Amino acid sequence: MTTRLLTIAEPGVRRGAPFGPMPHGWPGLRLGFRPFYLAAASFAVASMALWPAVFLGRVRPASGLAPVLWHAHEMIFGAMMAVVVGFLFTAGKAWTGQATPRGAALGALVALWLAGRCAGLLAPAWAFALLDGAFLVVVAAVFARLIWRARQARNAGVAVVLSSMAAANLAFHAAVLGAWRIDPAATLLAGLALLIVLESVIGGRVIPAFTRSVDPGLTLRERRSLDRAAIGATALGLALWLGAVPGAAPVLALPGHRKREITQFAEISGARALAVPAAARGFDFTAMAAEVMASNPALRLCFVQGAEGPLPDPRFVRLEDLLEREPRAAAQALAAVGIDPADPALFLLSGGTTGIPKLIPRTHNDYLYNSKIAAAVCEIGEGDVLLDVLPIEHNLPLGCPGMQGFLLSGGTVVLGTSTRPRDVFELIQRHRVTHIHLVPALLIRWIDDPAITEYDLSSLRVIQSGGQRLQPEVRLRAERALPGCFIQENFGMAEGLIMFVRPSDPPGVRRETCGRPASPDDEVYLVDEDGNVVPDGEPGELIVRGPYTLRGYFRSPEHNARAFTADGFYRSGDLLKKTPSGNYVVEGRVKDLINRGGEKISAEEVENLILAHPAVLNVACVPYPDPVLGERMCACLVLRDGQSLSLEELVAFLRGFEIATFKLPERAAFFDTLPLSGFGKVSKKELAAHLTEGL
Repeated sequence: MTTRLLTIAEPGVRRGAPFGPMPHGWPGLRLGFRPFYLAAASFAVASMALWPAVFLGRVRPASGLAPVLWHAHEMIFGAMMAVVVGFLFTAGKAWTGQATPRGAALGALVALWLAGRCAGLLAPAWAFALLDGAFLVVVAAVFARLIWRARQARNAGVAVVLSSMAAANLAFHAAVLGAWRIDPAATLLAGLALLIVLESVIGGRVIPAFTRSVDPGLTLRERRSLDRAAIGATALGLALWLGAVPGAAPVLALPGHRKREITQFAEISGARALAVPAAARGFDFTAMAAEVMASNPALRLCFVQGAEGPLPDPRFVRLEDLLEREPRAAAQALAAVGIDPADPALFLLSGGTTGIPKLIPRTHNDYLYNSKIAAAVCEIGEGDVLLDVLPIEHNLPLGCPGMQGFLLSGGTVVLGTSTRPRDVFELIQRHRVTHIHLVPALLIRWIDDPAITEYDLSSLRVIQSGGQRLQPEVRLRAERALPGCFIQENFGMAEGLIMFVRPSDPPGVRRETCGRPASPDDEVYLVDEDGNVVPDGEPGELIVRGPYTLRGYFRSPEHNARAFTADGFYRSGDLLKKTPSGNYVVEGRVKDLINRGGEKISAEEVENLILAHPAVLNVACVPYPDPVLGERMCACLVLRDGQSLSLEELVAFLRGFEIATFKLPERAAFFDTLPLSGFGKVSKKELAAHLTEGL
């Protein structure tokens, strides 16, 4: 059986003839091209098998076996291209009929690409994208050339194999880049797709200039065949890439965040759109959004709710207008949308100590499990009614079990917009609410309000408290004010782990602890400063690993190196103590955070802003106790000689940075020097003790 290959334009060899010995005496290559057929077919099949693996989430580019498969795919492909291109150009007769420097140049490019691929095993994802994106046009052009030669030789088998290789390579390439969300690659593919339109409109006058410079002997018809084959294969890759990115993941900013925080979130996440209310609580969110978009060109749209007057520019869209318009696509289009369960469903926010906001990617898988396990522990079922009055962007009211857990369990969710006691009591009475999420400051406010006896609150079975430790005496007062209501404390974090007190726990355990982990697969340890596990009853930093705890903050490699142990445990920064019951008690924080009514304030962030004031020489922000909010923040200041500064002046200065209001200091204390610890650092422990004594 003879194996045919595309004709090499060699004098004396007719088109379609069996392939004979290699010219120029290549040793060891005087073979038919049957091995090439087999290798090419295997490559095409393997590529098409790997692409749906990426698309369906079985192979993830950023973890597991995927980098190995990705590099193996590219290196096999590159090796084949090197053999084929090397033969074509070293033989010297395939492209222009004679040996040319272009052959050596392209061969060098292939070699460079292969070397880069080998080095890329240790390189970041964006380096892969740049390298592969730069080579993509060359690959498409070479494939198209080979396909065209095969067609000229009337060798349909080779043409089909080469076409499948081209499509498979571009499909896999685009799918992986799509899963990585590499915008430069998307731009490249979109640009090549645009060439298809140009080819159709102006009849093949765009790419021919490129192919003519490579092969002046080609006819216009031949050039068009070459061009359309190249960009047609690229268009297939583009279509598959678009299919890999069907949805959007929201970054759940809080109502109190202002321009500074929103700008940082947008820059870190690479957000393409904002969604804001037109105004709320006297603040103009539309104007703020316009300022944020002016400084971040990547933001292309802003969805505004409740806007009545004119909007700043065409990028702003009223949500109400969208609801009234006829959709551009039919409902059946949703069936074509694929969601990768390992992709982020949303980004929660972490109250970090560095002053730089960190985004917590919660995947569809882990957040679904998060809510389901929380709902199971809390025994949520049909007929249960949750009242959410906390900002839904918080982890507790959203998913612990929160709105998501109640809806998954057949319950009902009531969203309240006011935390005033009478408004809350009226909603409980009207909707026969059974469960409420809150923070201790709200619970204190509600049970101290005389109106609590004017409403029928008998339907209320569970009050779930989170955000900060609930003092035992507050729990006792709440139980007396709401007889029959279980005051359930939980300990949780946006990063994942949740602990709950169980209804079956003894009364003393229920009043004194914050519970135990929700999932049997949560791995929890308390460790000392050296990473050694502390004995039960001793305080230690909580480290955790589990099915719904994050593996890394979004685009924060340096922080991740500090926030996780070598074996993948998340360092929470929380000090806990394990009791004989198996439940835990919160002892405090390792990290420099101030917990104001459940809102975490980075002391370092506020200190850096205060140091910008010309009157301030040094500052330390420390918490002081508050009976309602738990903690408030005091700015301990050392002023420059001859300078003066009041709390009001300091707050006015900080407002100029457009930070969240809850981050503003509520007390100022002045010192000649700040006390130092034995390590030469400011002793915030001593400052906090001094402030507490002064109350």
